[in-house]
Amino acid sequence: MSGTLVHDALIYDSDEAYLASIVPFLQEGLSRGDGAVVATHDRNRDLLAAELGSHADAIAFVPATDVYRSIHGAIRTYDDVLDRFRRAGTTAVRAIGEIPYGVATDADAWLRYEPIAHSVFADAPLHVICPYDARTLPASLIEHAERTHPHLTHGAERRPSLAFTDPEQLVRAMRSADATTLLGTPELLVRSDLPDLRTARHVIGDAIEQHLPSDRREEALLAISEAMANGVRHGTGATTAALWTRADELVCVIRNDGPAISDPFAGYRPPARPASNGMGLWITRQLADRLEIDHDERGPVITLAFSTRS
Repeated sequence: MSGTLVHDALIYDSDEAYLASIVPFLQEGLSRGDGAVVATHDRNRDLLAAELGSHADAIAFVPATDVYRSIHGAIRTYDDVLDRFRRAGTTAVRAIGEIPYGVATDADAWLRYEPIAHSVFADAPLHVICPYDARTLPASLIEHAERTHPHLTHGAERRPSLAFTDPEQLVRAMRSADATTLLGTPELLVRSDLPDLRTARHVIGDAIEQHLPSDRREEALLAISEAMANGVRHGTGATTAALWTRADELVCVIRNDGPAISDPFAGYRPPARPASNGMGLWITRQLADRLEIDHDERGPVITLAFSTRS
């Protein structure tokens, strides 16, 4: 399965406008033998099912709240969908992806998703329309849709978005704005080279046990261990891990003197199937509630955050 991503935004202000774009799009795909998946909320699912009739049986409908739980989770879901269709012999996939901004616990965090997904799936045989409901969403999100999609669609009409901005430029700007600021002395500071990595993990594990709920401890330790091991592998000196607790979060900052991580999408791109290496940051993004990559005068700075709430 090979191809190039087609990534459109549908800005709609009525049920009729929604159906006028989505129904022909899905019907055309089905007639071509494309796979079809729709991630939306219950009301729009029911509208589409009623309009599509028996054609709806050939479409995979999934609740948007299941797909869009986290950025890395959504990327993993679409990667799995593409892989399943590829193994079934399907050469192209059409998707409707409606981010549930209205019920998202951290809607601002989802601003990163569109430019990240656009880059991650740039070479995928995927044609996706992302609907934005102008009746309920703020104007700032509508403008964001225009910046993050190369084309806008309305009914049978499809036109370039004049506001479209390079995804890498957008993500770099957002990463800078979201950078974590930590003040004061860390509660724990561990220095490690390769022989001491096991000892460092043990000390960090003790700290994690004090602050995180039991169902998150193993994942947090694995995420921090992967990030530390990555620093040890690529650096030439000691890797440091510093832990803070603040405002319902355990924050771990890992520094090393390795080469800069220049790719703003590092850890978001799914590893090749079957994966043999390059899993470190991908795994870490799956396990941490938040991960940021920055640099100081020494080298990469990786910040991981985990919620302390049960």
